[in-house]
Amino acid sequence: MKKSLVVSGVIFVFFFFTSAQFCFSADSQQSDPMLVVKSTIDRVIAILGDPKYVGKKSQQRDDVFSVVSPFFSFEEMSKRTLALRWKDVDSEKKKEFTNEFSHLLLNLYYTKISQGIENEDYDVGDIDVRFSKTIFKKDGKLAEIYTVIFDKKKKQETPVSYRMFFSNSDWFVYDVVIGGVCLVQNYKNQFLSASLKEIIEGIKAKNLENDKKFL
Repeated sequence: MKKSLVVSGVIFVFFFFTSAQFCFSADSQQSDPMLVVKSTIDRVIAILGDPKYVGKKSQQRDDVFSVVSPFFSFEEMSKRTLALRWKDVDSEKKKEFTNEFSHLLLNLYYTKISQGIENEDYDVGDIDVRFSKTIFKKDGKLAEIYTVIFDKKKKQETPVSYRMFFSNSDWFVYDVVIGGVCLVQNYKNQFLSASLKEIIEGIKAKNLENDKKFL
């Protein structure tokens, strides 16, 4: 497998999801949330590059899910995506939407990175992931991790930033911005004119379609 495309895919599709409970102390996480992002990417790359998954895409997908899922606060992403409607939704529907929405994002994530690693046009040195800076806000409880993806073949740079919050000794991603496009705002706009029932039904149908590919 081409690890360079794995790196590219992992970074580009992190806008789907978004906190990893790694074995770091609270102090180290609070001072360096960038470490959380880097460590998550490393773990995903290890799974995608492991030959034991050849012919076992379903298992590989599940294992990627298990690593990526804790990296994001899907509840916070769901809340921000539904915006003002969130407060009017009962707890059962909130849970249902969050579960379906997170599964949609995870499936989309794995599909994108799988497509990337099957591309034979790239070698290991063709993609460079640069972690440029971290900006803290709200007395260090919010952080934005700025990265740049440099495609050496195409001579292209794409900025990707991860918006995170600190809670209960962990850093969680609640939004990702790629090339100026905000994930949460993007889905918020898509769902704006639909009822919650329509949104959930549409997501469920898409999830079922995606899951069938791994049966």
